[in-house]
Parts: sequence; structure tokens; C-alpha cells
Amino acid sequence: EDEFDYKLETQDGEKAIFNEDEASFMKQVRYVLNQTATVLLVISVLILIGILVLFRYDIKHLVRFAYKLSVGLFIVFWFIIAWLLSSSAIGSWYNRVFTEEILGTDSLLLLMFNHAFVRDWLIALLGISIITMIVIGLILWRLTKPRRMFG
Repeated sequence: EDEFDYKLETQDGEKAIFNEDEASFMKQVRYVLNQTATVLLVISVLILIGILVLFRYDIKHLVRFAYKLSVGLFIVFWFIIAWLLSSSAIGSWYNRVFTEEILGTDSLLLLMFNHAFVRDWLIALLGISIITMIVIGLILWRLTKPRRMFG
């Protein structure tokens, strides 16, 4: 689907909810998100290949070490994001992206994507990523459990 367009049923017939500028803007946003998803998919495949190679050569302790390192990097990553978004100079990125000059003064997107939406979205993303890290950690910990001599 190439268009970001929703119709509203009114007494006069169907009317587009978003104007042309908003549709074009969201098309660009979707393009960037698709590119990001593609990069993340490629990185995930490379990580999976790396884990399989480590399992193949029975170097399971490196898988555990890599996971511990990734947890540390995960924490650092989220602290950096929180710092960037809370700093006054860089934290106003939202105001630069969603502006009246780009979207127009009567933009519905400006009403929808406000600061509360962005905050809630980031909190949800943090929660989902923490749950994902825990699940991956539990799976890797079970698969890399060292053999015990007695038991």
C-alpha cells in the first residue's frame, strides 16, 4: 500500500482525514521504519549465525559472555536515549520533526503525535525490549548450561 490515507464517512460522502502533506510525511516515516526493520532483520540473522557457529564448535561459554555484554550495552543504550531525549538541546527533536511548517497549522498528525504519545511509545518500547531480552536470556542460559559432574 503506497498511501497513508484514511477516509471518514460523513453526510456529504467520504472525506480524507489526512491532507496531502501529512500523507507524504507519513510515507517518508514508513520508508525509514521499513529500512530500519530491514537492517534489524539482517543483524538478527547475523547474530543467529554467530550463535550457531559458537554452538557448532562447542564454545558455549562465549555465548553466555556475549549475552552478558549485550545486557550491559542494552542498559547503556537506554540511558543514552533517556539522556538525549531529556536534554533541552537534543530533546527538542520532536519539535523539529513535527512542526507546523512541515505539516501545516491544521494538521491532525500534530494533535495525534504529541509529547505524551512519544513518551508512552518509548515506555512501551522499553518494556517490550526488556521482556525480549529476558526471554532471549532464559533461552540462551538453558541452551548453554554447563554440564555438571554430579547431578
